[in-house]
Amino acid sequence: MVRTLEVCVRRNIGSQRMFDNYILAMIERHVLKYSPSLYSRMIRAMADKGFVEDYVFWEKFAFKFVYTDPRNDGKREFSHDEAKMLWDSFVYLKLKCPTLDIKDVLV
Repeated sequence: MVRTLEVCVRRNIGSQRMFDNYILAMIERHVLKYSPSLYSRMIRAMADKGFVEDYVFWEKFAFKFVYTDPRNDGKREFSHDEAKMLWDSFVYLKLKCPTLDIKDVLV
């Protein structure tokens, strides 16, 4: 699903309806199961799309990934390289979408 999102954003194809009703819904459903590298790719694709309209998506689904791991008793831990990759992705997100509040995630 993330690869589909990347291709649609890079080539500027697909309708807003497809994004809202299919791609975004699938990402919301599975985001907590993503690996850190896949999650990082999703954050960068959303930043390239300039997706800031849906604060519920960011707060309830996307940023929840940083704290919650359904496979590890609810607590997520990152290696140094994974944490650096996510930090870089969040900085990229903030540069592309300056109106999005990410201070709680960076802490």
